[in-house]
Amino acid sequence: MKWKSLILALSLGAGGSMAGPKVYVFFPSLLRPNAIQSALSEKCSGLDITVFGRLADFQGQMTQAPPEAVVAPGSVLDQYGAYKHVLKGALKGSSAEALVFLSVGKSIDEGSIGTINLGVVGFLDRAKLSGWVSSVVGGQPKLKNVTKVEDLLPLLTFKSADAVLVQESAAREIKAKSQTNLIETKAKGRYELVGVGVKDDGAAKAVESAFKSLGAKEKAMLGVDGWTK
Repeated sequence: MKWKSLILALSLGAGGSMAGPKVYVFFPSLLRPNAIQSALSEKCSGLDITVFGRLADFQGQMTQAPPEAVVAPGSVLDQYGAYKHVLKGALKGSSAEALVFLSVGKSIDEGSIGTINLGVVGFLDRAKLSGWVSSVVGGQPKLKNVTKVEDLLPLLTFKSADAVLVQESAAREIKAKSQTNLIETKAKGRYELVGVGVKDDGAAKAVESAFKSLGAKEKAMLGVDGWTK
């Protein structure tokens, strides 16, 4: 029986309890997923957090080993009906953020939306992404999908896209990293911020409490400054 005791001891956390509820976080960002994961895990010590920056990686794990909770943009979370929304991210009092086009040297003419090559992060499946873009820009441009936010700037630098579509906060970060004359043009639609969804009612209280207790730095990593119900 000693070996069973040893296995149990090794499986216990520093606080003497088994690993807490499993939480998957999917949030495309200029920050590295492991940096976000480290920060969140430090603040949410009772949760087993894994952060994904790429849709394919997130979807694969959702299929193979579904977690007790998911943190993802609202339009992503809505696709997983088994997860009950317990928190919505907020930024300046709103659960959605303005979207902008970034282009080199000149603004984008709204009348030409249907004719441009538009770079966008693939945070939804291709068909759903196409429908989402059409709904938020009022046209159907030819999409240039990338897997990571950091891949958007090269699309503009090498003229593979006429513009890229990002939320306002991401636009500021991209412009700060670029020496190119990037021009913002307001898009019609908005981007739903991250929400917290829980499948296991037994984990809901712990997950909700942990994310509500995040500091300003950790919330900013998720693109929010607060939470609403």
